[in-house]
Amino acid sequence: MLLIVYMSRFASALTKGELEELGSAAAEKNLHLGVTGVLLYDNRRFMQAIEGPVSSVHGLMDTIARDTRHRELSYVCRDSLEQRQFDGWSMRSAHIDPSLKLAELRLQVADLLVGTTALPVKAAFFGFAATSRRMRPSAQTLSRW
Repeated sequence: MLLIVYMSRFASALTKGELEELGSAAAEKNLHLGVTGVLLYDNRRFMQAIEGPVSSVHGLMDTIARDTRHRELSYVCRDSLEQRQFDGWSMRSAHIDPSLKLAELRLQVADLLVGTTALPVKAAFFGFAATSRRMRPSAQTLSRW
């Protein structure tokens, strides 16, 4: 099984409804592909973790790379897995509100990643949330994660 975490920027502004539809469509498609994961977004960027059979994840990443809603796609993490990190949902998604305090963002991300044991995945999503506020998490904050 393969896990990929990537980040990209919105190619253009997306409405709340468009983002919710994107999450719903991803959940439906992933269910058919045997892929699970999580999608986090702020007002300008996506971060997504997808996991599943190697061929399904590669095919999905090819589709995402061609999706005109994304630009500046970059891989954050790629790893082989023996067990799923996001078992139980085909795609969970959430919006990060940049106006929240860092502690509130940490709780939101922790709730989103319940059951996830991969530290690089946790660090990537926590860092994504923290930078949505244009802040850098301190080493002390990351150690509490």
